[in-house]
Amino acid sequence: MNAARVEASRRAEVRSAARAWRRAGAIDAATLEHIEAAWPEGRPRMAAAWRVLIFVIVTVAANALFFAVATLIHGESGPGPWLFFAVCLSAATEILLHRSAIGENGSAAATSFWSVVYAVVGIALVEDAAAAGAESMITVSLLAATALFALAGWRWGYAAYGVCAAAAFFLLLARLPEGRILWLVAGAALLAAAYRLQGLRSLAPSHRRAAGGILLVAAAAVYVAVNRYSLDAHSIEALRHGAGTFPQPAPALGVLSAAATAVFPVLLIVWGLRSRRLLVLDAGLAASALSLATLRYYVHLAPLWAVLTAAGGALVLAALGLHRWLRRAADGERRGFTAHPLYGRGGRGLEAAAVVAAFAPAARPAPAPEPGNLTPGGGRYGGGGAEGSF
Repeated sequence: MNAARVEASRRAEVRSAARAWRRAGAIDAATLEHIEAAWPEGRPRMAAAWRVLIFVIVTVAANALFFAVATLIHGESGPGPWLFFAVCLSAATEILLHRSAIGENGSAAATSFWSVVYAVVGIALVEDAAAAGAESMITVSLLAATALFALAGWRWGYAAYGVCAAAAFFLLLARLPEGRILWLVAGAALLAAAYRLQGLRSLAPSHRRAAGGILLVAAAAVYVAVNRYSLDAHSIEALRHGAGTFPQPAPALGVLSAAATAVFPVLLIVWGLRSRRLLVLDAGLAASALSLATLRYYVHLAPLWAVLTAAGGALVLAALGLHRWLRRAADGERRGFTAHPLYGRGGRGLEAAAVVAAFAPAARPAPAPEPGNLTPGGGRYGGGGAEGSF
């Protein structure tokens, strides 16, 4: 990822934060104007909807061109066309990302993504040409996807590629003997490494976001590895090379897995609270909901809808109590935690639900107009030389 793109992404991050501060009332319009002048937009940026549309258009065009050329080449159906198009799309990505007139409009994201996909398929076909078998092709494909998506994310700065690389990595580990232990060990190591990388301000914003995605994938891998239902259903073992039937786990292992299913979400929540990392806290809350569903699977306390409803009500009450406890503290703050809204683009996922639940008592319906006081103001319309009123 070149220095110009890193600088542009940092400028965009500063400008986005400043606009969030303005919406929250932390700064006035003059301060926002001063910040935007000090951190001007370095490259033109399109809205997200337009970037998605261009991504789809470039995807259709690239794949149509590939299959048209592949159809004309009657004598070559092996890895050659796939690898050749992967190289071409990689070169196109480099050209698109270095042209400031185009900017981040979604075209480079499409060419970079399909360059990795074509390269992975081409490498799998090389393995197929060696008559290595389907299982070996899958293993080599996952290995190639892990390496190429990680390299593409680092080079081109797309955070989603970090998630793809981490997912392919754990699928690869699942195909090895003792895959569950490997998920547990590698997941814990990646969880710690991604946590540290996410806090490094020297990294580009997109690389920090990629580290956040890897953190979530690693947390999910550890949770699946220790989850009691996953252990009994052999969810990881079923992905193993040449998987067959599996014996039931030992009773002691089942007890440890049940305890870990309950404890691991709590550890994530405590870690998120102590580190002030909302991403870790959200992962802990999601794991708590899954652990509750796992408990309901083994212990039939009530219908599933009743258990989830009760759990949701308990979370709402806990959010209300926490909000009230923080608000009653001196300056509305206790050990770094506050009930005041922070400056950002709004809540995300479970965080948004907690915010809505916490602030719901403060909402009041707008007063209805008194009878006889409704005064219609009319309106005007016009355009293209036509004008009128109503």
